[in-house]
Amino acid sequence: MCKKNNKRYCEQCGRMINNGHSLCEKHYQQLKRYGVFLDNNQRDEEDLNEIILYETHAEIMLYDDLFQEELDDRVIIDLEDVESVKYVRWNRKQSCIVGNVLGRKVPLANYILNTDKKVEYIDGNILNCRKENLNIIEKKHKVKKIDKRRKGKIDITSLGTSTIDVTGSCWSIEYDKHDGTRGLILIENGINQGGTVVEDYNANKRMADYIPYDRADFMLFSHIHGDHLLLSPAGISRGFNGKAIMTSGMKVLAEKLLLDGSFIHDRNIKELKKSGRKVEPLFTESDTYLFLNKVKEIPSNEIIKLSEEVSVRLVNNSHVLEAYQIELFIKKPSNHVVKILYTGDLGSKKNFEFQPFLKENEIVKKADIMICESTYGSNSRSFTKQECIDERKELMNIVDDTIKNKTKCLIPSFSFSRSQCVMCMLYEHLKESKENFQIIVDSRLTGEINNAYREVLQGEDREYWNEVMGFDRFKFITNYKETLEYATKNDGIPRIILSSSGFMEAGHVRTWCSHIMSNPNNTICFIGYSGIGTLADKIQNSKNGEIMIDGVNCIRKCKIKTFRTFSSHIQQDEIINYFKQISIGDRILIHHGNKESKYELKEKATEELRKIGKTTKIVVVDKGSDTFKI
Repeated sequence: MCKKNNKRYCEQCGRMINNGHSLCEKHYQQLKRYGVFLDNNQRDEEDLNEIILYETHAEIMLYDDLFQEELDDRVIIDLEDVESVKYVRWNRKQSCIVGNVLGRKVPLANYILNTDKKVEYIDGNILNCRKENLNIIEKKHKVKKIDKRRKGKIDITSLGTSTIDVTGSCWSIEYDKHDGTRGLILIENGINQGGTVVEDYNANKRMADYIPYDRADFMLFSHIHGDHLLLSPAGISRGFNGKAIMTSGMKVLAEKLLLDGSFIHDRNIKELKKSGRKVEPLFTESDTYLFLNKVKEIPSNEIIKLSEEVSVRLVNNSHVLEAYQIELFIKKPSNHVVKILYTGDLGSKKNFEFQPFLKENEIVKKADIMICESTYGSNSRSFTKQECIDERKELMNIVDDTIKNKTKCLIPSFSFSRSQCVMCMLYEHLKESKENFQIIVDSRLTGEINNAYREVLQGEDREYWNEVMGFDRFKFITNYKETLEYATKNDGIPRIILSSSGFMEAGHVRTWCSHIMSNPNNTICFIGYSGIGTLADKIQNSKNGEIMIDGVNCIRKCKIKTFRTFSSHIQQDEIINYFKQISIGDRILIHHGNKESKYELKEKATEELRKIGKTTKIVVVDKGSDTFKI
């Protein structure tokens, strides 16, 4: 640490410092993370942008995220806006310029026009933020008056594709307000997944255009998986001006998933346009920030009053971190309160002990209507607790063999929850090992989620997660250059690779796969569901072993192992046990499952309830029968 006139300066860049290190925070973090300094630039991510003044306009300098070196890109603004923007640090994201304003990430165009509505760039250039190039898209909030024929009724409607399969959850709850109008709540707003890019785009467009965002007062969420959340920013350009209700932890995690979702959506739109299709984005990165700014944070496990007619309680759910069941209380003009229970995706007790940081499902004892998932409603997809134990032993045996034989083991794993679960498992199994090996964690999004866990977890959980993250055998990769470097290394060091992407359809995992598949000594371990026709499905089920990956014909010679018990979804017998314990005044609605799962669950649950003298009405939500009144 350099000292001069009793002032301290960073040994690397000479910046004045007031921390306890001999380095500024930027270079301290570089040395801690990479073991070397990456630059000697004094600028850090908190420094304000330089603004250059011209006769007719001004330009805002932009800097890269890592080195803080000047970029060629400059943002043009009007001279009259310089005074207001100069106190905020502005950064270029994928498709917008964003600054942190009083804890909210605000697009520059919105900041200049002082609006939370969608702003379009007339010439399509996000670097041109002069007012003459900005246009606010106005969409009025619609008001619907009470229809005398429906007075006093609450309408419950499935608006998403969870009516027909395990994806795209979205429900509307419509009710009478005391001012003579109809209120509307959206419960979840997930994307359709699992088809081709074209099929998913078309399904999501139909949903986005059909959902009455412009009438919604609130959006509620059980958790932040893509099929429950990622279509939400589409509401910004379609008039959503209500509040999105989340816990503080949900919001931290949601920001990572939503921004990744907007990146993937933008990439898919570009691919579709390149193929000659006339498509427009359903939402943009800017819409994502605007949506996040509409989040109202509430605590869990407390009844919170949202309006004169609506109260909500978020109830513990062991599906993933910050997952909840939603208890919705709606007061009719008659003052009678209707209670709706929306379970979201429930977790299973059978593998609960292997899922760190989660809370057990709370059994809600009473509701008028229960809306329940049925992902594993078919007994054919069920597993036992002993199978969970055996599969984890088998996976760790494969890891041990990989290290012993100095080979590679690829574990494709979802970035949120599944990757963190496996990281904890590998840490516990290998933390005392003296062998020479590496665990590669290769995914930008997984890195983002890992950091979000540090923010969301509290107390002993946070201490333990910091311990896991500090394990010196983990090598974290976020850029493709390093992926290619490590995927092609033949230095004799055994490697276990965690790399994420939905069904292996995109991302770095494909590069790892193409280099690992051809070696019969390597192993690929699948620990999640693989959609039909996806790369993950083809690798597991291709008969001749020839698989095309990014234009290259690869031969599958490696060992393949598929595990069934890593899903955090509740099993058929556990769902039925829940039905036995809850008193339902009206009916149970079953959705979020394929047709086979829903009808098998209904039949088995009805039979089991009759054995204990319960005649609860169970209804399968199907296409064409998706609106219910109470």
